[in-house]
Amino acid sequence: MIPNYAKLLLCSNAVLPVLIVDGTFQSSIYRGAIIIVMVVSSNCTNIPVGWAWSPSENADTIELILKLIHHVNNKIKTFISDESVALKISIKTIFPNAVHKLIKDSELRYL
Repeated sequence: MIPNYAKLLLCSNAVLPVLIVDGTFQSSIYRGAIIIVMVVSSNCTNIPVGWAWSPSENADTIELILKLIHHVNNKIKTFISDESVALKISIKTIFPNAVHKLIKDSELRYL
């Protein structure tokens, strides 16, 4: 899902061409994953712009949400995510020219 406010943000100059993507692990009683995509605003705050639920953090679900974002703004230059194989493949497929910066799970405690 990408709400209307997110489409407006993604098309504006109020956000940087940077997306942060991550998935939760076994959320709620349904034991699925929620894939969350956030944009970095010009004043360096993170704003959620898209999310999807899936039984697992897989490439199909990630590609679905990234295609929706690509449809709104195909000029995303940088992605920040963990080292999930599904994320790496999906980002390279949908945004082939984007830089993909990885954050290791051990580094997350310092953010």
